[in-house]
Amino acid sequence: GGGGGGAGLGSAVFVFAGSVQMVNCTLAGNQSGGGNGGNGFLGSPLEHGAAGHGVAAFYNYGGTVSLLNTIIATNSSATSDPPDVYGAFTSEGYNFIGNTTGSSGWSPVTDYQNAVPLLLGSLQDNGGPTLTCALLPDSLCILGGTSTGAPVTDQRGVFRPFNQCDIGAYQYTTLLVPVITWTN
Repeated sequence: GGGGGGAGLGSAVFVFAGSVQMVNCTLAGNQSGGGNGGNGFLGSPLEHGAAGHGVAAFYNYGGTVSLLNTIIATNSSATSDPPDVYGAFTSEGYNFIGNTTGSSGWSPVTDYQNAVPLLLGSLQDNGGPTLTCALLPDSLCILGGTSTGAPVTDQRGVFRPFNQCDIGAYQYTTLLVPVITWTN
């Protein structure tokens, strides 16, 4: 018969072993999918191999992974497997995890778990050297992080105000327009 399709584990990050620390990162919009099953003898429909599983944007197989101020959400799986995270994690707090199915280690006090809405823009040029996903107004991630341990700038090079850190790679800013009043 046809062989089974290979598994797609960690469409954004796969950790086999070792230590990984993610701080103010955004993993969004990734899709995991397994390989197609092989055809059976002479293409017989009764002998096709099963499609492989597609599990999680971030798959921790056996490493030590800690997260701080990180977004892992709006990812998808081509199968019914967990779309966002899988495995054991160590939360340093202030993370936004869209779907925690298949994972452990999240803080019930400081992490947003299985929360909606994320209010995150699509991957695009928001200034800076790389593409980013902008936080949209009223996102829970705006001012939802901690400055302790966070980089002083976001992925674009925009400064993070002290004690006003956002979750993720993008620091939300508002454009303040001065109002000029004339008096006679």
